[in-house]
Amino acid sequence: MQPITLQGRAAVLPCIGLIVQNRGHLLSLHPSLLESLRTGLVSPGRALRARAMETLIVILKGRPSEHGASNAARQISSLQSELLGLLASLTPPAVTASALTALQILADSAMLTTRLAVPPLLSESLAGVSSNKVCAQRLVLHFAAIEPQSFIDCLLLGLRRAAELLTKQGVSPTELLDGSASPCV
Repeated sequence: MQPITLQGRAAVLPCIGLIVQNRGHLLSLHPSLLESLRTGLVSPGRALRARAMETLIVILKGRPSEHGASNAARQISSLQSELLGLLASLTPPAVTASALTALQILADSAMLTTRLAVPPLLSESLAGVSSNKVCAQRLVLHFAAIEPQSFIDCLLLGLRRAAELLTKQGVSPTELLDGSASPCV
């Protein structure tokens, strides 16, 4: 049997979503399902990453049931670092928006770690695509409110990540401080 191609994996991910939707316990019973989602999130292929994000959103937004959404969120929280890796990077804005949606659902379920989440969220809110900044800022404020001391400890790392991203985008520190830049509203 030949290994599954990237196109084949992209086609399988929505099937996983349909199988697992409202039956989140299946993610713990069949670890290969969660591993397939993880592989999709870290894939170099844009289509595979997008499908993995779409699938995660379908699973997370499933209606709660005896084994449904909360169990799924608990399992998907193990993908926290992969989801955060999609922020403040050269990921397509739609995939980043989906990652932010998934992170919001996990944050609402108290299943995110402040120390891991704040630096990439802060850098996304400062240096990410403008269409995703509001959601990232909302999540940053969420963590500032629930864990103020951990939040403060994470600020410097988040600012460093934002500076690195802006440098990759060709924005110099002097351009950031230049008075000709658009004023804050």
